[in-house]
Amino acid sequence: MEFLVVTNNYRASGGGDHLVDANVVYTGTEVNREVVIDYIRESGGADPQLTYNWSILPVETEGRVVFRSSPDGADNMTDFESARINHIGSEDDWGLYEYDLSYEESSSGLFNRIRSFFSNLFN
Repeated sequence: MEFLVVTNNYRASGGGDHLVDANVVYTGTEVNREVVIDYIRESGGADPQLTYNWSILPVETEGRVVFRSSPDGADNMTDFESARINHIGSEDDWGLYEYDLSYEESSSGLFNRIRSFFSNLFN
């Protein structure tokens, strides 16, 4: 089966080991995001639909899943507790959070919780 893959120059040059032996059919300086924006403008708009056709299965990790984000996120955790994110401290002006991947969650539930969390950070 043959596929035409549109990607950035990092991936096209083998970054992430995904397209190592790919045949490059076009190389340009366009930014992916700008190409998509131009297409939507030229075609008269877009009507994206959420399909919720995926989920995250429970994962056993070898250690904790910790990420850094805004220290203000901790103030919004009460609205977002069910997303399995816990504020665990701070480091170098960042908030530290731990994500629990030991349960299954539908894409719609996860999407809504993540959207709520980040919209609270920037409002």
